[in-house]
Amino acid sequence: MNDLEPYLETFDSATGYLDWAAFGPLSPAVRAEMLADAELLGSGRRSSIDLVTARVTEARDLVAGVLGCAPEEVVLQPSTTHGLFHAMQGLTGTVVVSAQDFPSLRVTARRAQDARGLLSVREIDPIDGIVTVDAVAEALDDDVTAVGVSLVDFRTGALADLAALRELIGDRLLIVDAIQGFGVTEVDWAAADVVCANGYKWLRAGRGTGFARFSDRARERIEPVLSGISGMQGDATTPGVPAPLATAAAYQVAPTDPLAAGRLAAALREMTDAGIPAIAQELRARARDVMDLADRYAVPVLTPPRPARRHRHPPARRARRRRARGRPREPRCDGDRARRHHPRVAARGHRCRQPASARRRPRRGGRHACRHRRRAGSARALRGGHRPGAAGAGRRRRLRHRELTRRTPQRGVSWMTSARRPPYGHHIGQGARSSRPHHDSWPRSTRDCRVLHPGRE
Repeated sequence: MNDLEPYLETFDSATGYLDWAAFGPLSPAVRAEMLADAELLGSGRRSSIDLVTARVTEARDLVAGVLGCAPEEVVLQPSTTHGLFHAMQGLTGTVVVSAQDFPSLRVTARRAQDARGLLSVREIDPIDGIVTVDAVAEALDDDVTAVGVSLVDFRTGALADLAALRELIGDRLLIVDAIQGFGVTEVDWAAADVVCANGYKWLRAGRGTGFARFSDRARERIEPVLSGISGMQGDATTPGVPAPLATAAAYQVAPTDPLAAGRLAAALREMTDAGIPAIAQELRARARDVMDLADRYAVPVLTPPRPARRHRHPPARRARRRRARGRPREPRCDGDRARRHHPRVAARGHRCRQPASARRRPRRGGRHACRHRRRAGSARALRGGHRPGAAGAGRRRRLRHRELTRRTPQRGVSWMTSARRPPYGHHIGQGARSSRPHHDSWPRSTRDCRVLHPGRE
């Protein structure tokens, strides 16, 4: 196994930066490569310019090595969306995409449908927005020619099971938006026909470092309708409109920026030297630490907690039966992913993270019991009678009542243990007899403690 210490030392960004799913700060190697290539391009020497131009071929070969394909199947793109546009515009038939997926897939598919009229878009609405085999299976018929999916769901971080989707759809094309997981996940890329990604997130290569892979089967079925001067046979002196190239370079409009290719090549060299399996293992370990902290401080989390649930979401069959019978959905563990740009962290409220087999039976008048988060229904249970055989139950009820009435609500999160003091040392008083400050919007009784859990009546 490769030693990760040299690789980890390259992370010189500010301590506490966690927004890698939106943008990865440039690594020192990428910054140095960019400055060196810029100096060469400014020299005015033909040999220096050719040296920087060769970065395009180097970056393409490195991408092909990670994807496990031939370099002729890879073409560099300005962004992930550019690659998806090439794929969708050349498709015919029907493509299945998720209505809750990132707009890059949905928008490019709709634009292709409206522009050429040869493609029909069929949207699915899976549970929690996570594309599963069951959700795709319901939308398949003889008209479907392709399925589009994100490798990692941008809301929950759920990882799509590409191998299972390939087995399900058979000979249809599988188009994957891989930007959220390329370079930090161990994936069987051979299951996908089209893979589009960018290097400005986990690769730390900056924007403009996109790429796309078109397999042999994809090139047979996807027409390169947006092919430009860089994707045609011949050169600038060739008369007429030359035919597109037979390789993936046909899905290209204009020449690639060599500075962007140099940044991508430097980032890929750094990542492959460290070893993608080792990086993926380290990232999973750190993600578990973050999830543990979220559990400790009662931060709602959308990401499924166990790797098995990230790879295989529970079948939707049971949920469909419940909806058909008019019954509500079961409480689930999937809450909000700890992302600062996610607007629904405080609005969704709490949903239990325990499996159904580990939950205690609900008390009368309350929801299911949850050992790691206080329920709004527990306030009603405080007013119940003494349970026979439970020594000290009255004292426990009084202590629990005191705790619920003294805790300060803060963005919909209640404090889990009595050992931690509430923030700022505030005390929720009982009417005018309280000698400590209080606010009119704070709960004054156990009945008002329901404000601690938004959306739960």
